[in-house]
Amino acid sequence: GSGDEKKRQRKQNLRIIMVFGICLLLCYLVFNLDSIGNALGWLVGILNPILIGLAMAYVLNPMYVFFRAKLKGAFLKRGKEARKAAKIARALGIAITTVIAVSVITALLLLIIPEFLTSFEKLVNLIPEQLESLLDWVQSASKSENSVLQNLSELLDSILDWVRTSLNSLLSTALSFATASVLSIVSFIVDFLIALVVSVYALAERERFIAQSKKLLYACFSTDHANEILKVARYGNKSFGSFISGMP
Repeated sequence: GSGDEKKRQRKQNLRIIMVFGICLLLCYLVFNLDSIGNALGWLVGILNPILIGLAMAYVLNPMYVFFRAKLKGAFLKRGKEARKAAKIARALGIAITTVIAVSVITALLLLIIPEFLTSFEKLVNLIPEQLESLLDWVQSASKSENSVLQNLSELLDSILDWVRTSLNSLLSTALSFATASVLSIVSFIVDFLIALVVSVYALAERERFIAQSKKLLYACFSTDHANEILKVARYGNKSFGSFISGMP
């Protein structure tokens, strides 16, 4: 009847409006790629510590689960109440896992940074020695009666003059590099501390996160699709979790 015809017409108009809106959105995205790229880069920069923290929590989760289970069993054997034993085991499991993770990362940094500084120091000490030996050779060549050596000496003299005049710019570049390196180190430390806090919070609230994620999944998708997504997620978690923990 006329009612069905009106509904079909309304749906068709709605589709036309949606298609027109999508086209406008695509045009806006195409003509503003630079701005969108900058905005996404800024957003990723802000979210980077949080994403790293979540990744750390996922990697540390098998270790946390292991310590929590062992501690909970030990407390239950000593006659602790089940709820209290679980609460204490969770807190101690997070603390032990965090201490181990920080210790491993610190040990790796202590191994890498001194080697880098030693190599850099050797390079810095090597340059003046090589320059000094080159200057000695140039001076001896300039006193020689051999015309080839004298011409070569003059050429090296001009090169050394250019090096001397370029030292100021090289020093300013080195200073800028050192400043940027210090700022990068400070930024890394701040990001690491934020990531560490996020990972601890994620481990402490993992059960709540999982429950809320499932509720959101079933709210956004149909039951069949949500079950399929959970099935794939469980398989991926089992495979990747086994790879991290080293268990088949």
